Amino acid sequence: MASDRDLADHVERLCAPLGQVWSRNMFGGCGIYRDRAMFGLIARGVFYLKTDAVNRPDFDAAGLEPFVHHSATRTLTMSYHRAPEGSLEDWPVMEPWAQGSVSAAERAFAKRAKRPSRTRRKA
Repeated sequence: MASDRDLADHVERLCAPLGQVWSRNMFGGCGIYRDRAMFGLIARGVFYLKTDAVNRPDFDAAGLEPFVHHSATRTLTMSYHRAPEGSLEDWPVMEPWAQGSVSAAERAFAKRAKRPSRTRRKA
């Protein structure tokens, strides 16, 4: 099995038609970014794509399970779903899923950017 880093390099090349795609090692896996927004996640040799209320129904309809993180104290279901079978070998298969995930990541990034920054009050 290829390492998460090898898979991230492959995903970067595969998704190059999206624009500036890059990856960063994080939490034992890799985050996949287009510009500043993280649209993909690689963990334990599996590629997951960002989902939100707009594109999640497509992933659910295809039976693509979400990424679930287990810690010692809790289990978190994340807003990333497994990439479809065959999408890692064929850009035309990956393209609509990746485009939707980039859009979801951009919506999430824009939402975070609109939040007022938290500043500490002086005591």
